[in-house]
Amino acid sequence: LHANCLGKTARSYTPLDNMRGAQPKHHALFLIFARRYNRLCNKCVYTTTYEVFCALCAGFFVLAAQFRPTPKKLLRFRIFLMHKNYAFRTNLFICLIIIVGFSITSVISYRSNMDTLKKEAESVTRLASEGMMYQIDAIFAQSIHVSQTMAHDSFLINFLSQEKENLKNPAYTQNIKEYLLAYKKKYNYDSVFLVSMQTDRYYNFAGVARIMDYTATENKWVPEFVASNSEFSLNIDNDKAAHDTITVFVNCSVRNKNNELVGIVGVGFKVNTVQAMLAKYEEQFAVKTYLL
Repeated sequence: LHANCLGKTARSYTPLDNMRGAQPKHHALFLIFARRYNRLCNKCVYTTTYEVFCALCAGFFVLAAQFRPTPKKLLRFRIFLMHKNYAFRTNLFICLIIIVGFSITSVISYRSNMDTLKKEAESVTRLASEGMMYQIDAIFAQSIHVSQTMAHDSFLINFLSQEKENLKNPAYTQNIKEYLLAYKKKYNYDSVFLVSMQTDRYYNFAGVARIMDYTATENKWVPEFVASNSEFSLNIDNDKAAHDTITVFVNCSVRNKNNELVGIVGVGFKVNTVQAMLAKYEEQFAVKTYLL
């Protein structure tokens, strides 16, 4: 400031009078600064640097005292703060973009990984099911093949043809015993049996196990198989010779030269054999299996 800048009008105007009219919330320091400013206005001469500082402070308080908050002024003040916080808002916006982008990427990666894991699980399950099906088919196919081989064996057909004449001959019964035992040892079956339709005898690898009573519930499978007129059949039943162990039986019809049914021959393996195979696949492929 300079005295020439104020001119004569500065002497005719005293800011102190204006401040009194505005009734600001002043205190002792405010009055001191106002008086310093009034003195400068009247003298138009700056004596010291301290007085200049005091004059500037008084001018600030005068402006503050005359300030009236209006919506327009508040809007300007807010715009001023927005310009001041531009860097902060920019950094905040960038951080939000990074967070949103990371979240979207995480969700997409999670879904993609879940789809991949689902496809891998389906592939493993399909592979395990195909392997189990192959093993089960192999077990049953071999059992059916062995039973049909025995059913068409001339030794077995001749044995049943001459059975009535040798009922009291232990050596004759020993022959069929050894025959059935040989198949049991070779293929490691739990049961190898022969049912004679002429004498109703039930033979196994131990000899004559019992005489069949077709009225009993456990022996109804024989008349059912005869009535079906099938070449072979599968059934699950309790094996009386093995302490009623649940066993899968393969039954094949034995026919003579006249195509007459003279007996039923077959093999049997415990259900535990299939269960053990399924348990092996469960452990190997980490899946759950069910035998229906």
